[in-house]
Amino acid sequence: MSDHDTIAAIVSDVSPAIKIGPDDYDKPLFDLGLDSLDHATILLHVEEKFDVKIPDDRADAMISVLAIADFVAKNRKA
Repeated sequence: MSDHDTIAAIVSDVSPAIKIGPDDYDKPLFDLGLDSLDHATILLHVEEKFDVKIPDDRADAMISVLAIADFVAKNRKA
């Protein structure tokens, strides 16, 4: 499973009503129906799953699956 797919699965776990496919990976999560609490919860799960720390000043920029996956790829611990 790719990082993108894993992050999409996290989104679906946090908000089961949201269905994300590969065509949605670049869409803002808020446009898909998530709110700010969902967004914060998703980022917490991403931090745990990928063992990364997302700084508060960077969190607002992570609005899509692609943006989150890009951050993970660049900041994952070896």
